[in-house]
Amino acid sequence: MNSPSGDRQGMTGVIIAVIVVLIVIVGLLMAFFIPLRTVEINEARQTALPSGIEALNISLDVDVGEIDVQFVDDPTTAVALNVTGQHRTSLMSSREPASVKWEESINGSTLSVESTIRVGGSVGPYFANDVECVLLVSDRVGISLTILNEVGGIEVITSDGANVTSMNLRATTGGVRLTMANNVSLNGALNMKTNTGGVDLAWDNVRTYGNARIDMGAAIGGVRAKVTQTEELGGNVPFSASASVGGVSLDLYIKGNTSANLTASTGLGGVSIHDGTGFDSTNNYITSENYVTDSNFDIDLNGSVGGIDMRLRYEG
Repeated sequence: MNSPSGDRQGMTGVIIAVIVVLIVIVGLLMAFFIPLRTVEINEARQTALPSGIEALNISLDVDVGEIDVQFVDDPTTAVALNVTGQHRTSLMSSREPASVKWEESINGSTLSVESTIRVGGSVGPYFANDVECVLLVSDRVGISLTILNEVGGIEVITSDGANVTSMNLRATTGGVRLTMANNVSLNGALNMKTNTGGVDLAWDNVRTYGNARIDMGAAIGGVRAKVTQTEELGGNVPFSASASVGGVSLDLYIKGNTSANLTASTGLGGVSIHDGTGFDSTNNYITSENYVTDSNFDIDLNGSVGGIDMRLRYEG
C-alpha cells in the first residue's frame, strides 16, 4: 500500500510538470503569435514620366494598410509611392518591415507600373498594423487604375479635368471612397467593391465617353452615392449599386439635357424617395421629366437586407 506522503509527492510532481508545460506554451505563444516587437516602416518608390507617354496603367496590391490615392499635376513623375507607419509583429517573425515590389514597363505610348506590398503580421487575434500607403498619380495622361486591399480602406481623389480610362477599387475588409472631381472624363468601367465595409462615391459633373459605366457593391455595409450632373453627361451611363446587407443611398441632382431612369428593389427594407422634384414614379420605376435624352443615367439600385433611400432632383 502506498503511503500518504508518497501520494502527495507524486501529485506534486504532476502539478510541477503541468506548470512547466503551461510556461512553455505561453512562451511559444508570446514568441510566435503575440506582437511584442514594433518595426518602423518607411518605404518610397517612384517612376518618371517620359516624353511621348499618353497612357498610364497602375496596379497596386496591398495586404494590410490604409490606401490614399491622389491625382496631382506633375509633369515629371508619373507615379510616386510612400509607405509609412508601424508594423507590430511577434519576436520570431521577420524583422523586415515590409516587402515592396515595384515594376515598370513601357509599351508604345503606354507606361505600366505594378506594385505589391506585403506587410504580413502575427497569426491570431493579436495581429496589429498601423500602415498608410500614399500613391500620387500624375494627371497629365490618361489613367487606368486598379487598387486591391485585403485589410484596410481605399480612398481615391481625382483632380479637375483628369482623364480616367478605367478604375477598379476592391477591398476585402475596409471601406472604399472615390471622389470624381469636376470635369473629369471617364471612358470605361468604374468598379467599387468591398466584402465588409461601406462604399462611397462623390461625382461632380463628369464627362463620359465610350463604354463608361458605374458598378458599386458591398456584401456587408452601406452603399452611398452623391451625383451632381448639371452639365452635359456625354452618353448613356449604366449605374448599378447594390448591398447584400446594408442600405443603399442615392442623392442625384441633374439638369438640362441630362436625364435619368431608375429601378429600385429590396428584399427586407423599404424604398423611400425623400425628394423627387422633377421626377415621375410608377411603383419602383422612376424617370426624370425629360427622359429619355442622349445623356442619360440608367440606374439600378438593389438591397437584399436594408432600405433604399433616394433624393432626386431635376431642373430643366
